[in-house]
Amino acid sequence: MRIIAQPPPIVKDLQRFALQLFDGKILVHKAATAYDKGSSIVSNVNPHLRNNFILKIDFNNFFNSIKPQDLDLLGLSKSIGFNNEEIYILKHLFFWLPKGTYRSCLSICAPYSPILSNYLLFQIDSQIYNYCSINKIEYTRYADDITLSTDTKFILKDAYNYISEICIKTESPSLVINQRKIIFTSKRHKRFITGLIISNDEKISLGREMKRLIRSMLFNFINQRKTTIQSIEQLNGLLAFAAYIKPEYIVRLCTQFETHLPYLYNKGILLIKYAVKQH
Repeated sequence: MRIIAQPPPIVKDLQRFALQLFDGKILVHKAATAYDKGSSIVSNVNPHLRNNFILKIDFNNFFNSIKPQDLDLLGLSKSIGFNNEEIYILKHLFFWLPKGTYRSCLSICAPYSPILSNYLLFQIDSQIYNYCSINKIEYTRYADDITLSTDTKFILKDAYNYISEICIKTESPSLVINQRKIIFTSKRHKRFITGLIISNDEKISLGREMKRLIRSMLFNFINQRKTTIQSIEQLNGLLAFAAYIKPEYIVRLCTQFETHLPYLYNKGILLIKYAVKQH
């Protein structure tokens, strides 16, 4: 269970406005593929497609582990020209105090949290990226999901030890590796990164489970089984995701369900809309 703390609209507007002041003045590392313009989960997977061995690492309570004092890492007085009073205001604007606690932190659901975390992890990303470049390892980070890949046997264990050491030595931001989510895998096993499958022919795939889920939900709508607004939204979300990752799959679905497309469209299932976008 995670506590979702979503700021009210007026606070979101202030946060977005404040982030505009950072744009172009604070660096985001190229290995950070989440929440940056032109980046996506596909960008996060592409560097790893042709490598045999993969290591995945996850951080504990990633956003909630980032505290107001971590903002000092950005040197806002020099990089942007903020005075102490303005930095004090930003710390209160960006950070949230969970009920019953005495330490403020980033909120999981605030629009600024992902971008701010990328700014704050620039130095850590740089250290890991440089180590990996020397050792011929590909490195990407999607929020709290770190992925390393290589064709060299056994080297990823050393890479894990290096990252673990960085986390121990770095006091700000304070990051802790989730030991339960460390995954070593290779081409002999199922390889998936940030929800996407890497097929044996080194391509990104939706995976059989995702395709089965979409088809079964479509069949349920056609057979007039119980549907809700939530289920319609869920299916449209899955279709939009599939259209982004594998547009040709949406085209095949439209062919498969051709006679039912008008009915599905009237029910609010925008399958044909996603297919038209691909052309």
